[in-house]
Amino acid sequence: MFRGLMMPTAAFLVMFWYLKCVWLKELTHKSHNTIFVLGTIGAVFLVLYADFLGTEGDFYEFMRRYGITLYFAMTILAQMLSIRSLQKLGNSLDKKILRYLTIQFILITVYWVLGISNVVIKATGVSWADQAENIIEWHFALYMSFFFGLTAMMWKRSGFQFQFRINR
Repeated sequence: MFRGLMMPTAAFLVMFWYLKCVWLKELTHKSHNTIFVLGTIGAVFLVLYADFLGTEGDFYEFMRRYGITLYFAMTILAQMLSIRSLQKLGNSLDKKILRYLTIQFILITVYWVLGISNVVIKATGVSWADQAENIIEWHFALYMSFFFGLTAMMWKRSGFQFQFRINR
């Protein structure tokens, strides 16, 4: 079931990054294609990870590890760049949007703390390192999800609306 949900999730992530870039362009009057590309690459690697779940062998283990690592890395990089784009607007943003932006920045800081903690735990070679890695990865994914929810609240606060039109 998890694998089956990851494919549509990846499609929604691509749509999210597209809409994020449309919104950022409305605010900054600049293109944010790099954010879209990084977010989309992350979504593609989420599909790669999900596709190799439940498979056996060293190659498949490598593909799962490679997929999830690049999903996290590209998604976080896209998140960081989008935060930076908004920070450049400074106090011209609505106060509530600034609060949401501050929370997103705190989340990015938490990601870094979790990542460094994971590296330190793995380097020490303690017997529970694999369990700690799993716990850290799940927390990491949970906190990444908060970023998307905060963005939705920013969109609502700013009155962002996207209309899909087909020209005939």
